[in-house]
Order: sequence, then C-alpha cells, then structure tokens
Amino acid sequence: MEERVRYKQLEPEERVTIASMKQQGLSGRAIARTLGRSACTVSRELLRNDSGEWGYTGAGGERVGALWLAVCGLLAQKGLLQQIRYAASGLPG
Repeated sequence: MEERVRYKQLEPEERVTIASMKQQGLSGRAIARTLGRSACTVSRELLRNDSGEWGYTGAGGERVGALWLAVCGLLAQKGLLQQIRYAASGLPG
C-alpha cells in the first residue's frame, strides 16, 4: 500500500522566497521546483494570499511594501533571516 505524504505547512522563509520569486516574474511551477514543493501547494498559497493590486505578499494577505519584500528576499538568500530568528528567540517577551 502506498504511503500518503503528510502535509507540512510552508515556513515563513518559503513564503518570503515565493514572494521574491513571484515578484521576479517566475511561474508557480518554477517556484515549486526551487522549493521542492508541489506545484499545487504553491498555486494554493499564491491564490490564498493574493491581496489584489499588491499581488502575493506572503503575509496572509496583508499589504506589504515592495521594499520590505525585497529586503526579506535578500535576507533569505543570504541565510540571515534564520540567524535573525535564532537571535530573537533568546529575547524576553
């Protein structure tokens, strides 16, 4: 019997990557290949979080400026987003 693959939510870094790649004009299938995810998963994410005139933001439909997306994309590419999250995890509050 074939084992079913369990769904795993997209990580915030993956959402940043999707936003960055979508802004660069890449297709959902190309994004999915890069992330190692199903094209259906990426397609649903793009449809679910499209905020109209702003397009996909990766932030649950919230309006996020293009500059913020660019900054997050660069941080993710350099691996800094994970370092920032790790450093912030030790902060109180």
